[in-house]
Amino acid sequence: MAIISNRANDSIAHSVPENALDPRNYSSKSLDFLSFQPGVAAVERSDEIGWTSLLTGHSRGASKCTGYETGRTPDQRITVMTGGHGRIEYHEKGQWIGRTFSAGTIFLAEPEESQWIRWETSPKSPPVEWLHVFICKRLFEEAVEVFRRPGQRSHRPNMTALAIRDGVLERVMLALLRGMRDNLPDIYAQATAQWIVVHLLGRGGNLQPEQPAWAGGVVDLRLQRAIDYMQAHLSEEIELEKIAEAAAVSKFHFVRLFKAATGNTPFAHLTELRLNLASSLLRRGSDLVSQVAYQSGFKNITHFNAAFHKRFGVAPSAYRREFGKTTVYKRENALA
Repeated sequence: MAIISNRANDSIAHSVPENALDPRNYSSKSLDFLSFQPGVAAVERSDEIGWTSLLTGHSRGASKCTGYETGRTPDQRITVMTGGHGRIEYHEKGQWIGRTFSAGTIFLAEPEESQWIRWETSPKSPPVEWLHVFICKRLFEEAVEVFRRPGQRSHRPNMTALAIRDGVLERVMLALLRGMRDNLPDIYAQATAQWIVVHLLGRGGNLQPEQPAWAGGVVDLRLQRAIDYMQAHLSEEIELEKIAEAAAVSKFHFVRLFKAATGNTPFAHLTELRLNLASSLLRRGSDLVSQVAYQSGFKNITHFNAAFHKRFGVAPSAYRREFGKTTVYKRENALA
C-alpha cells in the first residue's frame, strides 16, 4: 500500500511568472497546485493542449495519504472524483472532519483557501483518481452582476463544499475531461467554464453535503465501519445482518441510526456505492456491461440498467461511449 506524507507549506513556488500580458484566465499558482501534490501523479493537463480559458488536471493518488496542506490559488477549484472509494478527512477547528468518497463525489474550494487533508481508500478500491478544474474568480464576479436584480447588493455566495453530489455538474466535468483528451479547441473550454460558473451561482447557497460528517462519537464510528464493510464487499451478496454486525449494533437499531445520519437506508446507500463503482469501471475498462454489472454487485442486468439510467440519465453503454477511455465491444449495445 502506497503511503504519502507531507508537512504544511506556507507557500509554493511560481513555476510560471504572472504578468498583465498573460493570456490565461487562470493563475500560475493553479499550475503549481497541480505540480506540487505530494505523492500524486498529474496524468493529464489542459495547458499541454493550449487551453487558456480554464485549467484542468486529471491526477492519480496514493491509496493512503497521512496528511498535507493544499496550496493556495486565487482561482475557484472544483474537483470531481473519477475513481476509487474510501474516506477523506479535513482538519477544521481543531478536529478531523471526515466524508466518504467515491466516483462522482464533488469538492469545491474557495479562492485562496488552503486545507489540511488526508485520505485512505477502502479495501479492493480501484486507484484514486480525480479531476481538478480551476476557473478565474473574475468570471464568478462578472456573473454575479448578471444575476443581481436592480436594487440588490452584489453578493457572491461561498463556494466551499465537501463531498456533494451534483449529477449534472459531474457529467459536464467528465465531458470536459473527454474534450481535453480529444484535443478540442479552447472555445470548448471557454463555454464549459461559463456554464460551470452560472450553474454554481444558480445553485447559490444550496450546496449541501451528500451525507453528514463522520466526526467523533461512537455511533459515527460504527456507521463508518458499516460503510467500509459495504465498500469492501460491493461485488458480493450483502445481507443487512452482516452490515449491522460490522457496525456492532442490532439490525433494527442500525437501520434507524443509518437513516438518521445519512438520510438514506443502508441498501439505498449500498446501491449508490455500486453505481459509482460501475461508472468508474465503464469509464476505465472495456468489459461488457453485463460483466460490469456483476463486478459492481448487480446480479440482474435489467435491474442494473434501470438503476444506472435513473442515477446518470443514460444507459450504461451510452455512458461509456460518452465518457469511456477505451474501445467498446461492438456487441455491448445488445446488452444495454
